[in-house]
Amino acid sequence: MKHDVEQMLKQDAEQLRTEQPPAGDFEQIRAIRAGMQQPARRTHTLGRVLKRRSSRVVVSTVAAVMVIAILLAGVNQWSPLFKTSALSEEEQQANDNWGDLEPFRELSSHMNIYDSLNSAIKNNYIQRTNTSVTQNGLTFTLHALTADRQKIIYFFTIESQENLTVMAPSISRFISPDDRHVISEGSSIWGGAFPENPRLYKGMGMIRLEEGQAFPHKMIGRFQLRTTKIDFLNHHNLELKKSDINIMPIFKIPFDLAPQFSLQEPKIYYPKDLVYKWSKGTLKVTKVELSPLSTKIKIVLDPVAAKSDPYPVFPNLYLLAQKGGKRTPLDNRSGGNSGGTADDGSFEIEYEFGSDLLSQPDTLQIALADGQKHTLKLR
Repeated sequence: MKHDVEQMLKQDAEQLRTEQPPAGDFEQIRAIRAGMQQPARRTHTLGRVLKRRSSRVVVSTVAAVMVIAILLAGVNQWSPLFKTSALSEEEQQANDNWGDLEPFRELSSHMNIYDSLNSAIKNNYIQRTNTSVTQNGLTFTLHALTADRQKIIYFFTIESQENLTVMAPSISRFISPDDRHVISEGSSIWGGAFPENPRLYKGMGMIRLEEGQAFPHKMIGRFQLRTTKIDFLNHHNLELKKSDINIMPIFKIPFDLAPQFSLQEPKIYYPKDLVYKWSKGTLKVTKVELSPLSTKIKIVLDPVAAKSDPYPVFPNLYLLAQKGGKRTPLDNRSGGNSGGTADDGSFEIEYEFGSDLLSQPDTLQIALADGQKHTLKLR
């Protein structure tokens, strides 16, 4: 596996080298770091080439659909606490209408972004781009996007004019058209080509923006695309060899970002009394940050408990946004995303949820699975 990954990275680097002028020392270091992260980004891709330990490579639509089903099953396990106070997620989604973006709705249930995107669409926080670039028998279309100061989410399709199926992009890189500096070395991409239209790849991508960086109003996306025979999509037991994969010249997709995305400031709260009793100690919510595409909640475990268990497994957290009499459950995630020990010896961790900020909720209800809940007033 290590050898295979190294070979793929060398291929990516060689392709970029042929498309770009020689890089300086700083650019080379940045490229090396991106290469080290590339395998991790590939693991977030649905409909991708799946490597087995036996070194056989299999393309499987069935596998992609199964992964989506497993992810949906995991994300949709709501606490009984909320089932009586809000519509079930299935009922809620059945009432949603995404218009021209409806083909992407199922994909958005992955990566904890459905609620954020649904709110963005309802509140006209979506930019239609419909930018297409065609070369070598492939058409890459960037249909729409939405963004805040932390991330950019985009909707795209890739269509083959030949009897070939499209595979997941192996490289995604975003640069500034003004000074050519790198805005992001890649994005999580998920999607796939399916038997009903094997020449069409339908996907979504997420670009993480570094904290403190200037908001990018213009970008150029650079994508390394690949195709293979349709037979490998329809017959997932066929062995796919390196020679069966067609690697295309890098696509360059320019696009602008609407001013509204940079004008929407996050709202930050520092609650004083959101404290929960937990078997391992006392948990306290110390910070809540609401952006159009995410809600981040920081929770602290008291120093005594943190000292006795330096690597605690935090409990599930659940979140409801409420406006008037309407309650909206937001994407929940087991445990936290990242954590560490604070200066006072306590252990803090951050949870990330979807967001309904654009609908201007009055309160957020933050609850543990055992029924403890607190309400944070937002206005």
